[in-house]
Amino acid sequence: SIRIFCYPQEVFPPTDFHTATLVDARIIVIGCLGYPQSRQSGRTPVYYLDVKTMRISELPTWGDAPGWISRHKTKLSNRDLVVTDGEVWVETTEGFDIVSNSNRFALNLDSLIWTKLD
Repeated sequence: SIRIFCYPQEVFPPTDFHTATLVDARIIVIGCLGYPQSRQSGRTPVYYLDVKTMRISELPTWGDAPGWISRHKTKLSNRDLVVTDGEVWVETTEGFDIVSNSNRFALNLDSLIWTKLD
């Protein structure tokens, strides 16, 4: 069967072009394109969905994150989520611009700290 869950935008904003990785009993959602007025240069949106309760929450992270990333790839490697490829939105004097992500980043699931790998 199919069940559809709806969440208010203030709890779970649009996350188009994100990745979703199942880790234990949680789905970790990283990045999004989102609405232009919601984009924040340097911030990487990360959420988790508890698959038992279907509750979604923002996951606070720290460190050297990829920034406002979309259209990327994420792979689970031990206790790290490794993010590659994609596009990053950067703030300019005229608004935002998009640049290709040529770096690799890892989010450690125990410490919630991002590390730039390249």
